[in-house]
Amino acid sequence: MVQYAMGTDVVGPREVLNGLLMVVDSRELRVIATDGHRLAMATHPVSAQEAISQKIVLARNTVVELMELLAQRDTPVAIDISPRQVRFRVDGRSSASEPVDREFPDYQSFISSHRANVMRINRQALAQALKRTSRDEPCGVQWVLNENSLVLSRADANPRERKKSCQSSTTGPPCASASMPGICSMR
Repeated sequence: MVQYAMGTDVVGPREVLNGLLMVVDSRELRVIATDGHRLAMATHPVSAQEAISQKIVLARNTVVELMELLAQRDTPVAIDISPRQVRFRVDGRSSASEPVDREFPDYQSFISSHRANVMRINRQALAQALKRTSRDEPCGVQWVLNENSLVLSRADANPRERKKSCQSSTTGPPCASASMPGICSMR
């Protein structure tokens, strides 16, 4: 799921970031969360009974409740959507909520359709490198992508300390990027 990227602002103009955007059409379900510094998105194919196209913002407490409902279950989820309510049904249990009446940011403007640099890396190797680099603390991490490796280093460390590398295959030229504090913390 993508709930780890939800915002935590209690009130104010960024309050909508406390939730999760659910986009449903006839082919797939997309869930998107952002806190303004990072964006997470997941997709899953769906079988809709009719042609639909809906966007709904779910409140943080609804997402937490839904995660509890889905915990340790590998069964289909029925989602009923109306303008005033979204209801999730799993194994005879259900949860209903009123959607948040605010506009979610345009997440698609942050996701480029043209990708000059594509990196393929083992998920576990990346997770281990991030964990070793961050020492399980929120921190800034610099990512340097070379022809055959990704080098991660702490932004607050001595240049000789806390550099970790992973094997990768890439397309495109070498590049570097820095992430904001908290992005490398493993959840």
